[in-house]
Amino acid sequence: MKTMIIKLCRNFSIALVLVAIAVTGSQGQDSKFRSQAWRFGVNGAYQYNAASLGWQELHLKQPYWNFAAPENSIDYVDGTGSGPYIGLFAEYLSTSWWGIQFRASYDVRDALVYDLTQTPVPSFDTKMSYITLEPLFRVDQLILPRLNMYLGPVIAFKSNGSYIYRDDKDDPATEEEEIDAADLNNVTYGVTGGVAYDIKVQDFTNLTSLYVTPFFDASWLVNQKGKLRSDQNSIADTWSTASYRLGVRVSYEKREPLDSRGTLMEPAKKVVIAMPEDNTILTRNIRGYFPIHPYVFFEKGSSVIPTRYKLLTVAEAKNFKEEDLENFEKGDLTVKETTVDQLVTSYYNLMNIYGDRMRRNPSENLVLSASDTEEKNSEANAAEIKKYLVNIFGIAPERITIRVEPPSKPSGSASTEAESKRLIADENRRVTFEFTNLKMTEPLEYTIRDESSIDNDLIFSIG
Repeated sequence: MKTMIIKLCRNFSIALVLVAIAVTGSQGQDSKFRSQAWRFGVNGAYQYNAASLGWQELHLKQPYWNFAAPENSIDYVDGTGSGPYIGLFAEYLSTSWWGIQFRASYDVRDALVYDLTQTPVPSFDTKMSYITLEPLFRVDQLILPRLNMYLGPVIAFKSNGSYIYRDDKDDPATEEEEIDAADLNNVTYGVTGGVAYDIKVQDFTNLTSLYVTPFFDASWLVNQKGKLRSDQNSIADTWSTASYRLGVRVSYEKREPLDSRGTLMEPAKKVVIAMPEDNTILTRNIRGYFPIHPYVFFEKGSSVIPTRYKLLTVAEAKNFKEEDLENFEKGDLTVKETTVDQLVTSYYNLMNIYGDRMRRNPSENLVLSASDTEEKNSEANAAEIKKYLVNIFGIAPERITIRVEPPSKPSGSASTEAESKRLIADENRRVTFEFTNLKMTEPLEYTIRDESSIDNDLIFSIG
């Protein structure tokens, strides 16, 4: 009997390792490969029982009986038998690789046991049945998409425990009436594991189906008898039964709905929308500022004002006011590209902005500080800007002074990389606008109308 116990332990250990491997492999799969579902149904199987009794006191004619199978027996058990296994079950299937199954079953563990230590050989036709409860953990998609494995404990409540005794197993005349076995435990325990394959038979709706599931189980019930000798233990040396089942389950499945992306849909909820106050879209004016960088950069070897700068005619300059730059083109200033474009437009109008400001402030004078680190065009560059302000905006020539010297804040340094020196030279080839009154170099103000304030939010409350 102990040899059989060792074999059972080894088999269940292998099953546990397979479950662990299956769980690890399944976790690497898509975390949502099915709908969440519940299944309810019936299961039925016919099972082969291998019973090991050890030393037991069963019959009044002998105080103790030794149910020891021969060492060379292929079954390594004291007796074998068969019986039905039927019941109800429920299953929860998650959206991932795992599920939970619960069974309540009528479990027959009959076995015909021989005491091979006696001559003639007596027999005990045991009639053992239980109501079993089995919470099982399920692992899905093993090798095949619909193949699953499960494993879990068994709690068994004795329904019947009796036997029919024969003094001689081969002589029916020695058979006695069926009597109850003494000292059987009313509640015992064990473990069940197995594999199953789900077959969808019919869809009733898009969310309900009928399944037929063939399965194979191995179940081990231990500690069936309570009275032990001093050298026995409750698992390895007393009544236990290993059962092997082949059966089928029939179940009704109800699934939760999935949306088009395969995500579990939430139940319908009540939505309440809160509108802006008085159902009116509110607007507000917001003031902002664009800094005006006081530099005009020239191309190498040329004293012509680059075309990127906005140059006006006399007629256009007469009507120009810096406030005109507040008239943004279509676009929302909350959009980054629109803001940057307007900032660039303002910079390319800096000569027109300063011309307009000097025209409004006739007492203010301007110094044009010119630099050119590679050529001798710095004075000519400044002269072009002075001529533009004088001829286009009508600024008196004596109000504008030209000064030629290196920039007060040159770009680059002695450690500037060689490949960057050309770009640094382009930055230092510039004319700088310098005013004594700092108000002349203030940022350009603008006003925009904000229609996307928090006051205009629609508030959705989902109950």
